[in-house]
Amino acid sequence: MVPFVRRAFLLAALAAGDERCATIAPDALRPVARAEVDMKMWVVACVEINHWFGGSPPNFRTLYLNQIEVDSADFWTNRLLSSSSRSTAENLASKPSITRTLKVIENACFRCGHYETGVETAVRWPHETALEAARRFAGEWLDTSQFDLPGDVDVDAIAARVAERLRPDVPAAPADSVYGAIGALASQGVAEGAQLRVSAQMAVATAARHFGPAPRALAFGAGRDTPLQCAAVTLGYAAPGTLVVVEEDATWAAETSARLAAFLADNGLPADACEVRTIATPTVRAHWMDWVGRFDELANLTISRIFPEGAYDRFDVVVVDGPCGCNDLCAGRMAAISSAPALLKPGGAVFVDDLSRTVERVYANAVLRPRYASEALVENTVMNHFRYYTDDATLACVVPPGANIPMAVADFNNLENVFRQGDADAVAARLDADDDDERAAGGAAMRRRIGELRRVGPPPPGALLAERRATPA
Repeated sequence: MVPFVRRAFLLAALAAGDERCATIAPDALRPVARAEVDMKMWVVACVEINHWFGGSPPNFRTLYLNQIEVDSADFWTNRLLSSSSRSTAENLASKPSITRTLKVIENACFRCGHYETGVETAVRWPHETALEAARRFAGEWLDTSQFDLPGDVDVDAIAARVAERLRPDVPAAPADSVYGAIGALASQGVAEGAQLRVSAQMAVATAARHFGPAPRALAFGAGRDTPLQCAAVTLGYAAPGTLVVVEEDATWAAETSARLAAFLADNGLPADACEVRTIATPTVRAHWMDWVGRFDELANLTISRIFPEGAYDRFDVVVVDGPCGCNDLCAGRMAAISSAPALLKPGGAVFVDDLSRTVERVYANAVLRPRYASEALVENTVMNHFRYYTDDATLACVVPPGANIPMAVADFNNLENVFRQGDADAVAARLDADDDDERAAGGAAMRRRIGELRRVGPPPPGALLAERRATPA
């Protein structure tokens, strides 16, 4: 067995003997295969280390970084090193190139949030061949621009080894099949800049198909993956399902609406099967702590803005991937998460993205965790920050729970306010700044505005609803 592939298994094997999964149709959308990959051993095995030693490298299995220990025992043991092994490790650590590369590996592996295990699961979906899935997995986790990995990692060689464990004997779904079309949209979305990785998108599609025929889905946040969500609820059904997308940016909502209209027309589907609704989110993230305990108020206000007509049918799947929640000037996702239980059918599933962030984690734990019997991480998503909540025990048969912990919540030095749209460079770009002084001024302006928002605080309980009732229709 390849040393960095600890275990591989089919979903069918996972479900074997589980009566809950007996009702799942054999041809249901689900992963073809999964393989657990040890990320620590992965990086060490991938780097061309022969040039470090001028010959064959020492016989080691696992590097325990920081301590620079070499463990020749099984990865899951914690056996102390013999004196000779420890001496070898100390000799390696004394080499400048080794020390430098180990530091790079440490930053790469341990920033991913897998502090204890370093194990991630490669997942193959029906539209992919085994090699395509392995290459995607390798690309996601060894992207040098994201994880600063050594430049001499042989991604193709590692992908070939992982592919051996992803059922290469099973062909990919035909491109003109429903699963082929859904998978192609997932890959296209990522290529166009979708925030959700392929496995995250496919997990949402799988859950929607699980609740079919004619499933209903609602997504907070329009994105490059929205056409896939539309496809998941409509393709292959005699009576197509429904997708409602909630978006706060009117320009982006219009662009997404046009994309959906083209998709529906191209596939001969009803023009109203998938729609985008634009609303003004009633919050800013700077006030997130003050909205804790006011979940029902947020839900009522948000739902009344999504469905001003009043009545609405509940949904099988609710996805919280918006609005913007990366800094305190954004709306934050407090309202979306608070609204999810009221929007969901009994037995449905709520997906929440970016659980590596404080606000999403707090609201999900306070609002969703007490209401649903089970919650699970979605495998093969960067930093494992995509989670679903449900009372349907059979959902785990098609969207298997991930084994890893998500990335730890951390906001050292207010880092969440200098990330993505909230960082000084992004603020300066919006201000057309082109030098360091202007960028610094942009960051300072953002911090002042956040301070002002925090001092003012949110409206008092009930104020927004009272204001809305007093406004003529």
